Amino acid sequence: MDKGFLKKSIGEHWLGLSVIYITVLAFILRIVCCFWGYPLILHPDEKAIVQGTIEMLSRHSWEAHIYDRPDHFEIKCNAVLFSIVSWVKYGKPAYEAFAEHEFAFHFIARLFTTVFGTFLVPLTSLFTGELIRKSDLRYKKIIQLISVILVAFSPIFVQHSAYATPDVVLTFFVILFSYLQLKYFETGDLKVLVASVVCIGVGVTIKYPALILCVVLACVVIWKEGFINKRPLNIIKYGFYSIFVLVACILVIAPNLFTDINMVIDNFLEEARPNHLGADNLGIVGNFRFYFDSVFESIGTVCLIPFVAGLVSLLVYRRKEYAFLGVGLVFWFCMSLVSLHWLRWGIPFYIFFYIVIAIGIVGLLNGIFCFSKQKKVVLTSLYSLVILFTTLILINTVISGLCITKYSLQKSTLVCAKEYLDCEGMNEENVLCEGYTSFDPSASKYVPVYLRFSINDDGSVSLNEEWKYKKYIMISDSYVSRYIREPERYVEQCTIYNSISNDYELLYSVIANGNYSPFSNVFKNIVYSFEYLASENDVVGSSIYIYRLNAE
Repeated sequence: MDKGFLKKSIGEHWLGLSVIYITVLAFILRIVCCFWGYPLILHPDEKAIVQGTIEMLSRHSWEAHIYDRPDHFEIKCNAVLFSIVSWVKYGKPAYEAFAEHEFAFHFIARLFTTVFGTFLVPLTSLFTGELIRKSDLRYKKIIQLISVILVAFSPIFVQHSAYATPDVVLTFFVILFSYLQLKYFETGDLKVLVASVVCIGVGVTIKYPALILCVVLACVVIWKEGFINKRPLNIIKYGFYSIFVLVACILVIAPNLFTDINMVIDNFLEEARPNHLGADNLGIVGNFRFYFDSVFESIGTVCLIPFVAGLVSLLVYRRKEYAFLGVGLVFWFCMSLVSLHWLRWGIPFYIFFYIVIAIGIVGLLNGIFCFSKQKKVVLTSLYSLVILFTTLILINTVISGLCITKYSLQKSTLVCAKEYLDCEGMNEENVLCEGYTSFDPSASKYVPVYLRFSINDDGSVSLNEEWKYKKYIMISDSYVSRYIREPERYVEQCTIYNSISNDYELLYSVIANGNYSPFSNVFKNIVYSFEYLASENDVVGSSIYIYRLNAE
């Protein structure tokens, strides 16, 4: 083979090759994280999809009787996967094999999310490339590469791509929608518009907030057909097309979202409730700030500099394509209106932050070059400084992704506690427990233990009569820490938990010393992350405490 040709080919296609390699690495990290918690099922939200799938299969139905998020797209896809794997592996239907192989089915559901989390990597490259296609080719490829690395190795995306939850799957369709809308804006192709509406339809069957994209769709169609093409009738025509396709798509995937509309409304209002332990009380501005902080705490606060530079670049160049980054802004604003806040709710718009950061890095380099043509020393020093910080940002992101992967493979405190319980003959009959403990890892069976206690008139705390047959009590700091953080708000709960720790004999405890707790300071976090990777394995999760009750 001609070496010159090979060198030229690699030179022309280095970005594509890099994206392929990075995508493979991203897939490996994510699939390894799918083993998190083995053999227990730790995530509190995974059962909605997994058990929802099994329940639907047991009825031989296409209607999933779950309306919370609503997760119907994942449930339908997992129903197919579960059935195929169960017949091939176990020789019987999934709903019959589930009880004996629960973790295996959870693993399959996690793999489903992993596939979408992996394909987010090349999709980000496509969207970013289309977004800045009019830029200098060299700078364009650098922006794409930085965006891809941030998405591939971001600890948030690595971790949540290994959960059987809807957020990463929804993110894939949000980015695909944004890419298709940009293509439609450029070409006016009706088929591309229909494809973007399908993305909304699928998104709605994953999580209701996908309806937010309808606002973006309407704005783009009005902009394209009303102001550019000067065909206002097309706005009405395409509007009807879009409504028809959207409804048809939802009907195919989840018909009972229409037939059981009252259940949908009730569950939607329940999900939007104003109170949830550890996730409320911030207000709209507080929620807005929470999502902003979540991004920069995960990849380093130093990224604020290129983020601001990216915003300046968007304002300076004012290319109409940049308006499609507004999809993330719309999502960010709308999710901040909800009373509750969760880090995972922001995943669909975090990628837009990464893209702006990548644009800002290249904008800084380009700005230094333009401003310092005649000052070679300043050019060299500033260029070197920006490149140094960029390198640190990328190293920090990659090493953080590796640390999350290691964290996911370490032994859970709940597994350690379960081994102690089995050894001592303790079981659910004689142990009073709450969620996030060994008998209820995903917090789906038991209520917090403080509800089993009462505060007497003299201020003392006593176990309610109906629970005095229990010999032991097991608690997790997953609940306790949430109350302790707000003692003025949860006076009763703090009083009871403090009484438990003071009044009863501690028989066993396992402290989570292996959790990965990254720093927002990039320099400190890089050192900490390398030390974490080099350290011996330790237990992770929530700290567990087992006490002896004053009961025979």
